[in-house]
Amino acid sequence: KTFILKPLTVAEKEAAFNWLKSSITYPATIDQESTELIATKLFPLLDYSKFNTSGFTCLVKFFHSINIKHKRMEALDHQNLILCSFDLLGVDNIWKAAIIAESEVVGEQAANLL
Repeated sequence: KTFILKPLTVAEKEAAFNWLKSSITYPATIDQESTELIATKLFPLLDYSKFNTSGFTCLVKFFHSINIKHKRMEALDHQNLILCSFDLLGVDNIWKAAIIAESEVVGEQAANLL
């Protein structure tokens, strides 16, 4: 939590996002309960205005993971998903990134995902 919400340096925050991204790819190194906690309790607390592509990629991985778990999305393969419900968990975080991210790249990626 501290490494993402109150990092000492940008490099520390980057390292935390990179570790989180790798932790939910196969084989996962963190359990589903922790994944949900991070996605639903930690990510909403982030400052999306300062989000970079690494942070956004991490957010998207967690967004997909929890929605697949709750059967709101279905993974066809590593690249393609089917939307099974419009009531997606964490979609408000994607909206925040799309609207307030100072990074044009992050804003565009978020808007395209929506």
